[in-house]
Amino acid sequence: MHQAEEPDSTPQGEPVLRVLAFEPERAAMRLDELLREMQEEIRCLSRGNIKVEVSGSVSKPGPVIAMSREEAEDLIRHLVIDASDAMPGGGTLSLGVSEVVVDGQRPSVPPELASGRYVALVVRDRRREEIGADSVYHSTIEKGRALGLCAAFAAIADRGCLSVAREGDETVVRIYFPVRD
Repeated sequence: MHQAEEPDSTPQGEPVLRVLAFEPERAAMRLDELLREMQEEIRCLSRGNIKVEVSGSVSKPGPVIAMSREEAEDLIRHLVIDASDAMPGGGTLSLGVSEVVVDGQRPSVPPELASGRYVALVVRDRRREEIGADSVYHSTIEKGRALGLCAAFAAIADRGCLSVAREGDETVVRIYFPVRD
């Protein structure tokens, strides 16, 4: 199965993208490789006034996670669009993948994560100008988007963890996927 997109419209007649989600078959894939392959698409999805940085710090080849390629591509696309909408005046969007080992000794990881190995997809946005979080949130909702976090929650259901934090002048989204053995 796959995800289908169906156009819809608001009462004001503005188009809205509604995502009809179906449970895709779980496949093994390497998130670091996909992120490298999607670099050009990520740049195209972000606004022209946003600098895009893609990096990874996983072993070669990176660990495998249980997720279909299509599901991971959709997740990354939605997160990039959301981050771009949050930076109307421009800024820097950074995406990266890292390998994380949770052993109970790392206070920097969410406490919900069980011990084990994870692949973390990290999305950081740093705006050029500071605007209120409420105006960013409402602007994104009014445009019919804000699907990035929804897609992230769906992608990690019953197997991972998501954290959103403000770190200095950056908003940081970390999505942890268990490594598939």
